[in-house]
Amino acid sequence: FCEEMGTDLPSRPVTRGQVEETEKAGAPTAADGELRPESPLYRVELPRERGSSLEVSSTGLLACGCQSGFVYLLELENGHQFKALVPPESSRRADHPQANAVRFSPNGDKLAVAADVLHIWTSTRHIAQGVSPGTYLGNLAYNRKQIIRDCGWGNGEQNVVAAMGDASKIWTLEMPNPTQVKGKITSVLRPKRPYNVNACCYIGPDEVISAGADKRFTVWKDGGRAGWRTTPASSGHEGHIHSCCASPCGRFLLTTSSDRTPQVTDLENKKPLQRLVGHEDWVTTGTFCVGIADSRVPPPLLVATGSNDKTARVWDVQSGRCLARVDTEAWVTGVALVATDGTSLRLLTLHAANLDAWDLSSLLQHR
Repeated sequence: FCEEMGTDLPSRPVTRGQVEETEKAGAPTAADGELRPESPLYRVELPRERGSSLEVSSTGLLACGCQSGFVYLLELENGHQFKALVPPESSRRADHPQANAVRFSPNGDKLAVAADVLHIWTSTRHIAQGVSPGTYLGNLAYNRKQIIRDCGWGNGEQNVVAAMGDASKIWTLEMPNPTQVKGKITSVLRPKRPYNVNACCYIGPDEVISAGADKRFTVWKDGGRAGWRTTPASSGHEGHIHSCCASPCGRFLLTTSSDRTPQVTDLENKKPLQRLVGHEDWVTTGTFCVGIADSRVPPPLLVATGSNDKTARVWDVQSGRCLARVDTEAWVTGVALVATDGTSLRLLTLHAANLDAWDLSSLLQHR
């Protein structure tokens, strides 16, 4: 909308004086030791929109998916709009145009959007091979009656796994030219006991996780000519799983659920490592902390979760303790947790028509 009107998304940064006062006084801390910041560093307001998904790239861009199917690329540093990605008219008129998930490729130069179909865009910061940032490369359509609820990149940019109906489908991609992407389904991962698949992700070049209404997740491993082998794993959840996310190292898995209790599982032994207790309603989104700017500094082992209880929380994986909490004005539909150079920690929360950025850097001083 705003790009067509020639304007940027409005953002409301905190003034320099307010930042200085906050730093001087220190962030508020509850009696239980949780950090509870009262005001964000900045807020981005989505015009006539409601946010539905959020992701951060390795290059410092945020992708904010919306119920209309629009996706806004924003600068992590200040929330300024970089690009507005407008889906094709056929998708905007679809019964379910919502961007259910937005996923950057590992190097950040492509973006996959799970909606009525699987959209692929360029998300580079500069023109590359004559292709401008925000170029629409095409979509991967199988059956518009099956909404794509989640997606994830694998093998660099060669594969995309998509959660569709009662299966996870793996697309193998090819690019006939720099401005066009094509793909075909090369594998269909359907559990023996079918259930609606809500979430999926790669945890390695030949391993995929799928999860959903079965209250557990399934580990799939590509056996080459022997096909995909499956290993169901108990998640410990008592409700449907809404999202899953692998840690940057690939060893841990975060799952969120309608049972209000996110869980971290050690994928080496397929056993739950931590139950994160504190949310008071469905937990629909979660992510591990990721590091940008300096790959030599590993991000801290923290996770962020967002809930229908109108809060987002940051947890320490090793202890299971809640380290920080922010209160929002509506259900939290997306979270991102970003560490920079081992000194800065920022939490992003998407709720209703607002994207807020919170400074949690003081958590790193005590680690």
